[in-house]
Amino acid sequence: MLELARRFHLQSTNTIKGRFLVITVFLLLVGGLLAVLPLAAFVYDDREQETYKHLNEVLDMQQQAMDNWLNERSEEAAVMASLPQSRSSLYKQIQHFTDRDNQVFDNMSVLNMDGQIIYATNDPKAIDTVNAAHREYFQAALAGESFTSSAIRRRSDQEPVIVFSAPLFNEQGVTDGVLAGTVTLEAIASIVNKTSYGETGRFYLTDETGIVLSRRTEADPYSLAEAIIFRLAENGESIDRSYKSAAGENVIGQYRWLHGSQWLLIGEVATKEINGAFWRTIWMMGAILLFIFILAYCVINLLVQQIMFPIHRLLEATVIIRLGNYKHRISEGAAAKSLDEFKALNGAYNQMAQSLEQEFSLRKQAEKNLRQANEMLTRLSLSDSLTGIGNRRYFDDVLGLTWEEAITQKKPMSLLLLDIDFFKKYNDRYGHDAGDKALRRVSETVDMIAKETGTVAARYGGEELAVILPPGVPVESFGLAEKIRCAVENLALLHEDAKDKVITVSIGGATLIPNLGDDPALLIRKADEALYYSKRKGRARTTVYESITP
Repeated sequence: MLELARRFHLQSTNTIKGRFLVITVFLLLVGGLLAVLPLAAFVYDDREQETYKHLNEVLDMQQQAMDNWLNERSEEAAVMASLPQSRSSLYKQIQHFTDRDNQVFDNMSVLNMDGQIIYATNDPKAIDTVNAAHREYFQAALAGESFTSSAIRRRSDQEPVIVFSAPLFNEQGVTDGVLAGTVTLEAIASIVNKTSYGETGRFYLTDETGIVLSRRTEADPYSLAEAIIFRLAENGESIDRSYKSAAGENVIGQYRWLHGSQWLLIGEVATKEINGAFWRTIWMMGAILLFIFILAYCVINLLVQQIMFPIHRLLEATVIIRLGNYKHRISEGAAAKSLDEFKALNGAYNQMAQSLEQEFSLRKQAEKNLRQANEMLTRLSLSDSLTGIGNRRYFDDVLGLTWEEAITQKKPMSLLLLDIDFFKKYNDRYGHDAGDKALRRVSETVDMIAKETGTVAARYGGEELAVILPPGVPVESFGLAEKIRCAVENLALLHEDAKDKVITVSIGGATLIPNLGDDPALLIRKADEALYYSKRKGRARTTVYESITP
């Protein structure tokens, strides 16, 4: 750091350009601060007041929406319960209503005069098992009043719900039960969370104890009982300053009591969003200062151009050479306008660039030859010399990579092992040269099908071949195996010692979902067991590991 400071000091005091730059930056900074600070303070205060105003307006609209929603649900329950009708007709009406508008009421129940649930649309476990005689909503409905509860836990499944109750009347207009409709907290939350404010604005609905009724994600707090705004709301105090939210973030907030002061609606917005206008003003002024700085820099450059331009051109050319463009030259026309000293430097640079270009060209050709040789060696090391397809090393490498990929993706992977039937007898009858040709024909056929289907074929050993399927396609393994088996059979390579008088293959396949720590050898073993099964059952057939029966 000291060395950098020393170099900057030398640069800024020993050159004309440096001195002009330092003076310009100093004047811009002083003038910018004097202009920006008073304006920024005014913008910040105004923005904060606007935020309080808009947040209150949004809370008023949210409060009205919640009141209307509660009244509508209460009226729906009361209207349905007030119509004199038989119980069977009532049940049909309730079922029809919940089927038509099932996104509002999670369940609607009919309770008798003893508080026993005798009918429920979506909660059959509660019938004859749940008694709500001591519930406040039941007592209020029996007294002839429609009632909306706070959040309570439903006894059948302990789910927190809001209950809308109303007295039921029989055909003579006499109260003989209670109609209760339940709404889950998710429905309440959907009403609250429809409203948004800016990018960081959040709205919470809590009960009188601070339990949050409108959680939208697991990250939302369960309770705001210890939050500053909740304690202020309990005491009826106004909020005119920022504070720490339950998440520990600086926010501005307001609140409204709802539902007879049983629910509390809270709106909060992060102060960092409020500060956005302030920082936008700062950035705007900074952009203006930057523009002035660039303009001043251009003027300075014009003043010192005749001295600095040749040096800059030479430095630029040096950087271009350093980046590898050895064809670059400084034009003779540009050098002709320079002083004699710079003409000599330009000539020396062009000679150096020419020498470097020649050396680089020779090196690049040597690297190309070496790369081609390495690629050829790699292909030879991974290819089977007889069949031309991947060898056992290639098979092991691809199997290992595919196995790791399947573990990462948590998907199944499949492997097919193929064995030419009675290949030893084929060699004994027709000779090893004919056997090699037959093995190449079979390998080429398998490799062609593998490439068409996006799989990988390799020679596993002797007359055994393998096909590796990518993760996630276990259901295709049997179909691919049969396609390969039929393609080999259709080659119609004569084999007098085979059952069908042509060369055939037996195929065994296996599909596994590998876990971390498993070895690919497990998949090979399962595929080999399936191959053995195919041979034992008569050869010229396909067996997938899952289909093996004892």
